[in-house]
Amino acid sequence: GSDPSLKPIMYMGHLDVVPIERATEEQWVQPPFSGKVTDNFIYGRGTLDDKCTVIGLLEAAEILAKEDFKPKRTIYILFGQDEEIGGGQGSEIVANHFREEGLELELIWDEGTVIGKDLVPGMPNEVALIGIAEKGYVSYNLTCQMPGGHSSMPPENSAISNLNRALVAIADNPFPYEISKPVEGFIDYIGPVSPFLNKLAFSNRWLFEPLIFHSYAATGGGRALIQTSMSATIVKAGVKDNVIPSKAQAVVNCRILPGENLESTLEYLNEIINDTTIKISP
Repeated sequence: GSDPSLKPIMYMGHLDVVPIERATEEQWVQPPFSGKVTDNFIYGRGTLDDKCTVIGLLEAAEILAKEDFKPKRTIYILFGQDEEIGGGQGSEIVANHFREEGLELELIWDEGTVIGKDLVPGMPNEVALIGIAEKGYVSYNLTCQMPGGHSSMPPENSAISNLNRALVAIADNPFPYEISKPVEGFIDYIGPVSPFLNKLAFSNRWLFEPLIFHSYAATGGGRALIQTSMSATIVKAGVKDNVIPSKAQAVVNCRILPGENLESTLEYLNEIINDTTIKISP
């Protein structure tokens, strides 16, 4: 930037994607990592999350460079390679470097969500959703260790059965719905331009909050806005079909709503599982 007195800004994106289940590879309409263009659609992991941002920033930078654009404020562009696993070897290193250099940013633009229809319950028009907050992220390991044995003489309870009951308890007892501060602001802005019924509900939340919750709870994306989520993502147990394993493990991934924290999330998990044979650790 031409004016060193101005704090710099940063645009961010990431190149990495989550893997696929190899067993499902034949079920994909197009090869999942091909980047194939068909009927004006790009088929490939990461096209939305988040290579579209990366490509957009590169295209914009190239156009501005050709136009001999010279910003007054310095612009940083950061592309991470490990965002999906926490950014410890990408953005965290950059953040530490900036901290050591005493460099402060005026503003950061990172990936958000998309512009599209059917993103907001009851809203027929296209909506551009701007992310101003992010849910916290933690994965808990659930471990149950009990005496194993032979399947011909099964005990009343086993590591697998107890762990299974814990996972069912998690599925049957989701976090209570809550309108967090970011969602409250979203409702304040979307309400006036919503259809009449939505407008009525949003402007009288004290009366229609149960109706709002019911509407948002109808979809996974809607529920994500109004509660801390808990999802069992990995389950491991057993080595042979006639052996009852002495150890069963599961990973439960939680996305924590603003206003909650690690302590309250762990406390809720322990409360609903209520089983001393299940050990929970981050």
